[in-house]
Formats: sequence, C-alpha cells, structure tokens
Amino acid sequence: MSKFIYLGSIFMAFAVPISPMFLSDMMAMRMAVKHSYYWYTLVPCLGITFLAITLYKILPIMNIDSRGFKPENKKMIRIRIGLTLFLFAIAITIAVYGFYMFSTGGLDNV
Repeated sequence: MSKFIYLGSIFMAFAVPISPMFLSDMMAMRMAVKHSYYWYTLVPCLGITFLAITLYKILPIMNIDSRGFKPENKKMIRIRIGLTLFLFAIAITIAVYGFYMFSTGGLDNV
C-alpha cells in the first residue's frame, strides 16, 4: 500500500493541475503564446523529462519485497495510512477544482 501512496505523491507533484510544476508550465505557455514565443512550448516537455528521470530512479525501489508489520504497530500504521489517503483525497479534490477554475478562465490574478 505504501508503494502506491509514494508513486501517487510523485505523480501528484508532476501532473496534477494544482501542482506548482503544472501551474508554472501553463502560465509560462500562456505568456509565450501571448508574446509569440512558440519555442517556449518545450517547457512541458522538460517536466515530462524530469518525471521520467524520477520514475527511473524510483521504480527499482518498488521491487523490494514488503515486510509484515509488528502486531503492536498495526493499529498506528492503519491510522497513518488512513490519514494519508484522506489527505490525498482532499488534494485531488483541490486539484480538480483548480483545473476547473483554470480551464474556465479563472486564476487570472495568478
């Protein structure tokens, strides 16, 4: 379970519309098109490249076998995983709202 949470956080950092990487790419592209700098559309390609490099470094770690938890720590670990999933769901909700606002012309003052 923790492997999926870790991968989800990496994807969230690079691909979710509310992440700083995504917003800075969109704002840079918006200004580049406004000023006719069409070569600047390569910026999102750099984000994809950094995501690929990160996955290349992280995925070998995912092949490590999981160990069982000590019985006395299971309750605490379940609470932590539950809180992590709850915060992950909140972050996804904010990201969907940010993407909606960005796609409908919001965030003009950013």
